[in-house]
Amino acid sequence: MSELLKLRGHMNSLLVFLILVSLSFPAAAVIIGGKVAGPGEGDGVVQIATVDDKGSILNYCSATKVGARVLLTAAHCFSSTNTKILGISTKIINDKFEYEGVEVEKVISHPSSKLYNYKKIDVALVLLKQSSVLDEITTRVINFDFVAAQTEVQFWGFGCQATTNNTANYIPVKKHSTGHTQDQAQLKRNFGILTDIVRRDVGLIQKNFMLTPGQGLDVQGASVCWGDSGGPVFKGPDLVGINVTYLVKDMKANGQSESGVTDLNLHLRLSPIKAWLLENLSL
Repeated sequence: MSELLKLRGHMNSLLVFLILVSLSFPAAAVIIGGKVAGPGEGDGVVQIATVDDKGSILNYCSATKVGARVLLTAAHCFSSTNTKILGISTKIINDKFEYEGVEVEKVISHPSSKLYNYKKIDVALVLLKQSSVLDEITTRVINFDFVAAQTEVQFWGFGCQATTNNTANYIPVKKHSTGHTQDQAQLKRNFGILTDIVRRDVGLIQKNFMLTPGQGLDVQGASVCWGDSGGPVFKGPDLVGINVTYLVKDMKANGQSESGVTDLNLHLRLSPIKAWLLENLSL
């Protein structure tokens, strides 16, 4: 755990590439990130709809049921202005935003998590007041074993259909992609203005994050996208990580992708935070 927190001292510059994946995007293009789920696929995977304090801004993240009334997701899904959970959905496509209403007892973010801060641990547990809304949803088992490079994993989310900043006509789609985790060599690629920083911290990033190919590394476009934040990474039937962010190629100074595609997905490992998860799952 202490090594994960060492990111605090020397990775501030990495903040510019945090293209956090909780925004809304259009359905005008092909699915980014794999295939649309079929009926009954992706047990335990849900979408969280949130609104800001004024009830006007609707945003989305993905999550996994890990307890009778507990969801595991990314901490950055809950900002200072995006704190109220409107509901959850397990539907494949939901263009009318019809969600099951939920009452949330509390959101438990990891003590070292902070919005837009790559050097912290971007994970949170959502504790519902009642379990009834989750009764028909499968609880997934967490596997805390370290996932080695070249392991086949599957990642899920309700992300966007195109990597663009256009927020009109967003239709969330439950989707999944299968790929093999990457080794450190993939972190030595050219990431524009961040290349030197990424290469310097390649070992630390590899230890604390699972890497899977983005569009730049996979012609099939197996990339996470906005809306996939907090979605699960499965090794076989077990939950081993969550989607948190991705690196983009041809990055501009403002942190946006000039090419509009992701290059490498970063998924937070659950193995380094085993003690924190077990403590809070016992509540």
